Amino acid sequence: MISIAIVDDERDARNGLKEVINKITPYNVVIWEADSVEAGIEKLNLTQPDLLFLDVQLRDGTGFDILEHFRIPTFQTIFVTAFDEYALKAFRFSAVNYLLKPVDNELFEKAIEKATINIKQQHLLDSLSYLLDIRKTKKFNKLVIESGESLSVIYKDEIVRIEANTRYSWVVLEKGRKLVSSRPMGDYEEMLADEGFVRVNTSHLINVLHVSRYNTKDGDHVIMDNGDKIDVSRRRKAKLIEEMMKKIGHY
Repeated sequence: MISIAIVDDERDARNGLKEVINKITPYNVVIWEADSVEAGIEKLNLTQPDLLFLDVQLRDGTGFDILEHFRIPTFQTIFVTAFDEYALKAFRFSAVNYLLKPVDNELFEKAIEKATINIKQQHLLDSLSYLLDIRKTKKFNKLVIESGESLSVIYKDEIVRIEANTRYSWVVLEKGRKLVSSRPMGDYEEMLADEGFVRVNTSHLINVLHVSRYNTKDGDHVIMDNGDKIDVSRRRKAKLIEEMMKKIGHY
């Protein structure tokens, strides 16, 4: 059993969450709820739950304001939000747990499962810390790579390429380093679409900053600055050249 708290300024949203919690995880207990930043901070100062469901937009501020009040939170957080492009990008880069309104039961179950694992392993604080850093700096220059029971915070520009591996991905970095990520490559493709990364074939997403040269002899392919040779499919060629011209200035 885990203890749960909810901070959301909409009563219907709070009731909806409690209904889903009771239906899918009846062994968990909602110990309190709040409808504002002020009330959330007050209740967290008195009793911290194992897991906090936190709305992003509240009537007197944001959910981030609550988290910034606690230097080192001891609770796990699942953000619950209506569509917010900036917030979603921040969530993806930092690998924090989040749900979109209206909450989907299947995604809710996965989020609870992930949070429960994190509670037992007592990690994910790095993700939360980086999320708050994004909020302060407004920069997406780093991202969190989830790998089984560990988290790695890396600079985006360190990534040479990302290679699909069934449900997982290999994240190939500078200096010969490689990480296995529990996220599929498609997630990274969506996350890094505006960050100079291009999918060049069915299994590779590359960072154009690390392209050393583009060859058309013996089939289109790129040579990355670490020496890796990556084939470029015909239908991906135009997008790659466009990004190379945009980022590097010439082709």
